[in-house]
Amino acid sequence: MENECSPCSNCNATNQLRMKKPKIPTLSERDRAQASLLLHAGILRPFETSLLTRHPQLQKGFVFIGCSDGSVSRIIQNRCHRICAEIGATPCVHCFQAGGGGLLVPPSTPIDIPGLDSAGISAFCRKQIAIGIVVKELQAVMLSAHAPCAAAAEANLDLIGTIELLMAAKVEIRDQYPRSSGDHVVIIPAILLQFSQRDTQLFFIHIDSWRRHLATLAEWRESAAARKRRMRKVRTHEGPSPAGAH
Repeated sequence: MENECSPCSNCNATNQLRMKKPKIPTLSERDRAQASLLLHAGILRPFETSLLTRHPQLQKGFVFIGCSDGSVSRIIQNRCHRICAEIGATPCVHCFQAGGGGLLVPPSTPIDIPGLDSAGISAFCRKQIAIGIVVKELQAVMLSAHAPCAAAAEANLDLIGTIELLMAAKVEIRDQYPRSSGDHVVIIPAILLQFSQRDTQLFFIHIDSWRRHLATLAEWRESAAARKRRMRKVRTHEGPSPAGAH
């Protein structure tokens, strides 16, 4: 007769590790302020069914460019499938995922991949997109990113910088498939924001609003950086508090 395994501290610890969900990083104070500005300007808009009615190409399917963070890509794809189901569409999704997602596409990407320069990274990504478009005969590309993102943080990108790079990716793909050609594709830039452990929201980036507010965003960013420098200078000038001071 085989000995039954009795519960022990090691087994209990293992079970607790299995049950414990990893803590998800959330937006920094600076990125929250930027998100508020982007929402107020109408640049970030809810990802909803109206996108499909405006861009029916999405109903057939799309090439999905996303981050390799599995939980993030799953949330975005599930949301896409859910809104497609609302109008009876069952899209074919051709996925390409790597750390940074859509941020890897522009030749100017600051995100590092060992052994490749930025032009090589961009060329590789565009090749993967082309395969999805040709093989699956798709006419839509969903460029996605998320914040906070480890790859973006490593490249010192804040939220606005992340969206700037995503917009550069859109231009890169648009130029590869111009409207005047028979290969024209719709490109939807989207971003998932983690406001808290329980508050994750998916937005698409409204192109016209982005273009309209570029100058305003640059000024806001510059003034925010100036405020930060002034505060740092004040703290440096004041120096450490005297011993025993309250």
